[in-house]
Amino acid sequence: MCNSKDRVIEGREADAETPLDFFLSYKSEDVAVVRMVAEQMRASGLRVWFAEYDVLLKDREQFRGAIENAIQGSRFGVCFTNDRFIQSAYCSWEVELLLKRLGAERIVEIALPRQPLPHRLFPDLLAAKCLEVPTAQFSETDAAESGSARSFVLPCSTVDAILAHIQTSTGISISGCGCAAPGGPVRRSFRSRGVKYSLDVSGWNVSRPGLLARLIGRGGGDALGPRFSKHCPGGNMWGHIIVGTQDVQRKQLAFGTSDDRAYYDEALQFAGHYFGDVWKQHCLGVHLFFLEGFSHPAFTTLARSGMAALMGNPTWSRVYSVTLRGRWKWSRDLEFAFFFFFRGGLASFLRSAHLMDKLVLSFQRKSH
Repeated sequence: MCNSKDRVIEGREADAETPLDFFLSYKSEDVAVVRMVAEQMRASGLRVWFAEYDVLLKDREQFRGAIENAIQGSRFGVCFTNDRFIQSAYCSWEVELLLKRLGAERIVEIALPRQPLPHRLFPDLLAAKCLEVPTAQFSETDAAESGSARSFVLPCSTVDAILAHIQTSTGISISGCGCAAPGGPVRRSFRSRGVKYSLDVSGWNVSRPGLLARLIGRGGGDALGPRFSKHCPGGNMWGHIIVGTQDVQRKQLAFGTSDDRAYYDEALQFAGHYFGDVWKQHCLGVHLFFLEGFSHPAFTTLARSGMAALMGNPTWSRVYSVTLRGRWKWSRDLEFAFFFFFRGGLASFLRSAHLMDKLVLSFQRKSH
């Protein structure tokens, strides 16, 4: 699964011979921000190299070669920089290749925020067109009382500013961010399997699962959390939470490793078996996000069977696995599995996907 035949753009197979419009270079801690930008660009019909969608399962061993080919075949590069970005050996290597292949005049820099090391180590990067996003900092205060870092998503207005800067710098037309949540945060509290938690549900319709669903869930040892639904331009989105002890297949993905690339490799292998072999779905993307100081995986898939698919109305899904470490040594780890579905075109799904990210990343575990 996830080979070149499965890279779908609006129902058509991607043309491997067509030059890429953009190559995106970033550090994994900033991936939630970059994903939001990349998905809006892809929804505009642009060919964008974004590792979460383009590092294919069967090509992982040829990762460096794939990166080199992507940079060689790209019209522009976009670097999401800060000190931790340039301290990464992989990111520094990508910047070196981009400068050599494209030159600073065809590189757009998005500073998250502007820090001294990138330009000190690569002074040629000073000639790139730069936009500073001072609010785009990997949060060092986790509201879930862990005192460690977590991912977050940007406001749509900030993403629009980034896209406008890229458009102005390159002359390539890019549509703005769609389907923004109205108003400010609306935080609601829930309880599942003895864990109290809250979510920012602004813009979502929230309901409890039906009695039959709750009974079935209890029979399997899992607890069903709240249900979510939302109408988006071009489609409908809905989802729910299942809370239970982590199954054996996903145990290795519980807390990640100190090496995000090694963790991502494990997530890729898991996706190949779980979604490809077991569920016979096409995996389009394998994602990382951070909560309570640990890496967690998410997966974007396409179901090509069922009545909706036969009628030309595909169903896309994004599944997030959030595993919480037990409070005490004898406590069992709990997995909060967020399942989201979107019925509509791929462009509409990509424009709305950040709403799923935002809901999951708003997760806060309470102490009482």
